[in-house]
Amino acid sequence: MGNSYNAGSGFGCYLIQEAEYQFSWYDRKTTNILVDGEKYPAVLGAASPITNSGVLDTKGFDFQANYKSTTSGGLGYDITATLSNYKTVVVSFKNNPNKLLSTLFDGMVVGDIWGYETYGIFQDSAEIKNAPLHSFNRSPHGTGLIFPGDTRFKDLDGNDSIYAGTTVINPGDLKVIGNSTPKYAFSLNTFLSWKNLDLNIFLQGIGKRDVYISDNLFWGAINGGSGTREVYENSWTPERRNALYPAYRSRASNVTTQSRFLQNAAYLRLKNLSLGYTLPSAIANKVAMKKLRVSASAFNLLQISKVPEYFDPEVLSANYPVLKSVAVGIQATF
Repeated sequence: MGNSYNAGSGFGCYLIQEAEYQFSWYDRKTTNILVDGEKYPAVLGAASPITNSGVLDTKGFDFQANYKSTTSGGLGYDITATLSNYKTVVVSFKNNPNKLLSTLFDGMVVGDIWGYETYGIFQDSAEIKNAPLHSFNRSPHGTGLIFPGDTRFKDLDGNDSIYAGTTVINPGDLKVIGNSTPKYAFSLNTFLSWKNLDLNIFLQGIGKRDVYISDNLFWGAINGGSGTREVYENSWTPERRNALYPAYRSRASNVTTQSRFLQNAAYLRLKNLSLGYTLPSAIANKVAMKKLRVSASAFNLLQISKVPEYFDPEVLSANYPVLKSVAVGIQATF
């Protein structure tokens, strides 16, 4: 949905014996982004046409290292490691002169997460009385009251009231608390072979990423749904004041985007582990085959992540566990 070109790039490729390194950096401009047009007054009764407006600037790098060799004992190995990273900034976006937080604006870092800075959980009525007015906090019955066990936020603009602003100039008590863009994507692919055996190990992951999970599967009754035992058993009660989560009752403001429940979505995953054995030709020939190979592969066998186990850190929009599988195969050549 736009035009892309490289404003500049550089690369290097060095071959030292059996090692190869490649590095590239880029500065890519994306222009003429297709977006909604200007806002017309409602009385006009018509919507503005879609327009090409906006410029994005993406800077990043890609690195790859490969090493392969065979030892005197006959062990062959081929190892490839990769690392990449990028950052995208909105250089220009004409359709948002007031810099509304609800859409793109000039200077915005793509992926920024705006939210409240959590100041703990209200423990008693005295804390509520002495705290800034959490006027946006509404109970299920619309009374506007807050109670012990509700989430407490910092008054960042100092006006003694907690509220969400709408623009960069007036963000209220909102601030950038993280960024959802995957940073430092890496992988390690190792292939080992010895005589008739071969082994492949593929690791992949993300070094840094923030995510705020608002799904009912995570929050349960705190957000009006059915959730997990983990949240239920670690929610606030008068007897459990040091709990991580607010009181286990439906209150939308308790689960609004905030620093306390921002998730670290970095992860390391064993994507693939494969082991194979090729029968010696003499044995394969006895059964009228030129080649016979048996193998076993396991996918997503191991994962290191701080994201709740029922969310896949690689596909955070899908609220189901990582699918693990094992496959066994036979490859025959006649």
